[in-house]
Amino acid sequence: MRKREIPAPYKYIVLGLLSGLSAGVGALVFDKLVDTSTKLFLENISRFNIKKPLEGPLIFGHERWYLILLVLVFGGILVGLIARFLTKEATGHGTDSIIKAYHAGEDIPIKVPLAKIVASAITLGTGGSAGKEGPMTQIGGGFSSFFARVFGFDEKDRKIALAAGLGAGVGAIFKVPIGGAILSAEILYKQDLETDVLYTSLVASATSFAIFGLFKGYQPIFMVPSFAFDPKLLPLFIIEGLLCGFLGVLFIKMFQSVDSFFKKLKVEEVLKPAIGGLIVGVLGIFFPHILGSGYERIQFLLLGVHESLNIPIPYWLLLFTLPFLKMLATSVTLGSGGSGGVFAPGMVIGGFIGAFLGYVFKTIMPGIVTSEVPFIVVGMTSFFGATGKISLSIIPMVIEMTANLHVVPYVMVSNVVATLITGTNTIYPSQKLRRGI
Repeated sequence: MRKREIPAPYKYIVLGLLSGLSAGVGALVFDKLVDTSTKLFLENISRFNIKKPLEGPLIFGHERWYLILLVLVFGGILVGLIARFLTKEATGHGTDSIIKAYHAGEDIPIKVPLAKIVASAITLGTGGSAGKEGPMTQIGGGFSSFFARVFGFDEKDRKIALAAGLGAGVGAIFKVPIGGAILSAEILYKQDLETDVLYTSLVASATSFAIFGLFKGYQPIFMVPSFAFDPKLLPLFIIEGLLCGFLGVLFIKMFQSVDSFFKKLKVEEVLKPAIGGLIVGVLGIFFPHILGSGYERIQFLLLGVHESLNIPIPYWLLLFTLPFLKMLATSVTLGSGGSGGVFAPGMVIGGFIGAFLGYVFKTIMPGIVTSEVPFIVVGMTSFFGATGKISLSIIPMVIEMTANLHVVPYVMVSNVVATLITGTNTIYPSQKLRRGI
């Protein structure tokens, strides 16, 4: 007897609901694991609360600074063991694995997202410089792929489910349902969109956002002071786009170089994440701004809280230094085999760039530039929009993350410039240039 097929419109709704359900529940579980891991390793053992304003280098003012080093090394060992005994795909930033699987028509084994949840929670909870996007794309994409197999969908539909789950995972954890849906179609290519996944992704991302928000709230993830659009500032955001573009290329090259270095390093694979943890720990005890995803640091900058004013360098120099340190910390965390995403630290790097540029402009043009806030927001979105080749989806994302429409023209101008500068360079090597290539 011939198997009865679900009609196309309903099939994509079913796929979207399944993808959204798995991504929404997965986001809740993962978020809880990260919170638990952070409280255990950083707050209880190291006595370091990453969510509070910083007061200076930990090595000078924190009596348990050495425990931060030990916790990062221990976390690296745990992640190395997970990679050794469960799956090597638990390491790294995850999203590229989903992109690669999509283009190859491969399914994601169910053990991959399960291992990724635990490994990433450990990396983030111990202070590794990574984010939640990579794990969430594997959780959303992996479980969506699993359900598509269980329900007997063909290869094309399984690929759609995989991409939709990717977008739904991001849409849930960052509370960006529109941006997440568009991201699922855009992130697969450097210069194209996979329009076939959009209908399913819209349903999936809306569903995952509804489930996650039901327990975590629907408010934007950033509190942004209000400001009005001023067309006189547009030329300044062209300059910011140029800076984000050039530094984006630097970050991509650094990320690739560090990854290559650790791959060639003649050390047991299980120990590499621990070595990465030690390096990040040394950086972190002097510059704790680089620990974790860094979203807390950006939130304080947006609210005008100038952290670590008691360190022996001028504030402008600290802001100038932070993007490079965060680039290095992220490259080492993920390149050595730590587990997490590159989206959040990428946005934080851009936020630091914007904070520096805004501070400079406000200092030399106080009558024109009255706030660093729009420069911080634009830096976050332009930097990673260009490096991740998601310059379209980043526009609705910035609205959803900040609840501010006035920043959109600035983002559009800066984002286009930064994307043109980065060209075909990307943080995701498995992205294809265009469909059919």
